[in-house]
Amino acid sequence: MGVCYVRSEEEARQHVERLAQQRLEGPEALKDALSGALDRIMMMFPQVGHFLMEFLQNADDAGSRRILIDLGPDVVRIANDGRPFEPLHRNRYDTA
Repeated sequence: MGVCYVRSEEEARQHVERLAQQRLEGPEALKDALSGALDRIMMMFPQVGHFLMEFLQNADDAGSRRILIDLGPDVVRIANDGRPFEPLHRNRYDTA
């Protein structure tokens, strides 16, 4: 099962910003690929509920038969039993 832990929207935003900063310090191609990516993500998912819908759609696309959504006081755990991302697909999301 793939698992994603999100403690807060702010923590998720900071994590994405750290990853983007690491990539921006890398090769020029990565700088171009990530230019404006965080802004596009925030435009696509302006509300936390949209992230949940995206996880559900991804699970369905991966052929999942079971989805776990665990809402705790300070954490959200989302997991499914679908196919994991292929390396080709991971690269596609890196340059979205």
